[in-house]
Amino acid sequence: MCNSRCFLLVLVAASLMANGITAAPTEIGDYGKVERSMIHPMKVQQTQLRTPMSSAEAQRSIAKSHYPVITRSMSASGRHSTVRRVHAGTGNLFLIGNDFYSTTWLRKNHAQLKALGAQGIVVNVPNAQSFAQLKQMANGLPLVAASVDDLAQQLKLKHYPVLITESER
Repeated sequence: MCNSRCFLLVLVAASLMANGITAAPTEIGDYGKVERSMIHPMKVQQTQLRTPMSSAEAQRSIAKSHYPVITRSMSASGRHSTVRRVHAGTGNLFLIGNDFYSTTWLRKNHAQLKALGAQGIVVNVPNAQSFAQLKQMANGLPLVAASVDDLAQQLKLKHYPVLITESER
């Protein structure tokens, strides 16, 4: 318990610090769980309060931390993309990257992908700007950027672009 002597000691210390008189803190006694590596109060830099971020600023900040997206188990290929059939309930997916083969494939198959209601995953993309360009090129097809190493391993996929469907199309 702190009595009037503790209060007086704190008051004197505060007064000395306010007048610019400082010294390294001296430990007189440790009667509790006070850490011995105390930071001297005058050496602590105050952090400036920032105004809250707008939603656009928050999205840009998140976008910077999200990239690059890399799927190490897959690479771009100019071969005819295969259609992989999976179990019902998974929906129709297409996997693309930020490369010539993928963008050519996306333009060529846009109508079919739209008709299938396919969801796109960009598996290799270096930054938010490149992803935004792919989104614009997708022209209304939903895209997300994500690494799909586990999915590629399960479906034995080595290359993209690829269409993954619930049935033969």
